[in-house]
Amino acid sequence: MEPFPKHPKIYEINTRSWINALSNSLGGRTTLSSVPQEYWKNLKALGMDLVWLMGVWLPSPGSVAIARALPELKLSYSEALPDWTPDDVVGSPYAVAGYSLNPLLGTDEDLIRLRKKLEREGLGLILDFVPNHTALDHPWVAGHPERYVWWERHLSGSEKYAVRRVIAPRPLLRWTPLRHGDAPSERGLFTDMGRLDETGEETRT
Repeated sequence: MEPFPKHPKIYEINTRSWINALSNSLGGRTTLSSVPQEYWKNLKALGMDLVWLMGVWLPSPGSVAIARALPELKLSYSEALPDWTPDDVVGSPYAVAGYSLNPLLGTDEDLIRLRKKLEREGLGLILDFVPNHTALDHPWVAGHPERYVWWERHLSGSEKYAVRRVIAPRPLLRWTPLRHGDAPSERGLFTDMGRLDETGEETRT
């Protein structure tokens, strides 16, 4: 494949919504590798150089549960889609539980085959890597808690809500301490992700 231009044109796709709509229009389940080749030919004809598939990785069941339960989020859903149901809420694509393909999109082999199909049209592929945080049910949360910044919040009884805790100000990172009892949603923080502590050697290595 020829080198990309200095200022390549990128076509971003909200992958989960797109593959669902495509499956409906084609009358059956569609995976990344079964998207008709004509689709990619048309993107190349439009002058695209790269395809960015946003949010393709293994989803977090914990993220979905939180996204379906928080009252403030349910209020926002009702404002945008008055007839929404819990099945419409699939969680954040950036609450990554693992770097394998979301089964709704196919298998890791489907992803490899897709890349080859794109190459045939002279298109490159961009996928997300999320270095800032993981899903709350990512294996590291239980296995390597030292890699995270922790904040404890008691939702009921002794339940701990693992978001992030800033004990001392870190001006270089623009972090300030959280007061005990602050709700993540009130401070505009993510409620379904664990924040990685990039200042720690264990996290970086």
